[in-house]
Amino acid sequence: MGRPLANIDSEGVRKLAALGCTVEEIGDFYGVSRHTINTRFQREVELGRTQGKISLRRMQYKRAKAGSDALLIHLGKHRLGQTDKNSTPENTDQPPATDDDGNTLEP
Repeated sequence: MGRPLANIDSEGVRKLAALGCTVEEIGDFYGVSRHTINTRFQREVELGRTQGKISLRRMQYKRAKAGSDALLIHLGKHRLGQTDKNSTPENTDQPPATDDDGNTLEP
């Protein structure tokens, strides 16, 4: 007969994973091996990591909407494919860039 199962709270595993804890850290917290966490709580770890990412994105988006230039730049690069390259357009026949009110933007 094998060793009795350690009493590990699956909700606690999920919460620790949501905070960004590694499987090794979660195992250390509960006094078990990384293998035990991976074997018994794989779904909770995956769910927690996903929830943590969503929470972080929600906070970033909120800060960006509040006007955080750094987060607006970051999200523009990663979600919209924008870059820092300053290039002069080859084709000058394009209409000038305008703001939301239709005013021409100066370079």
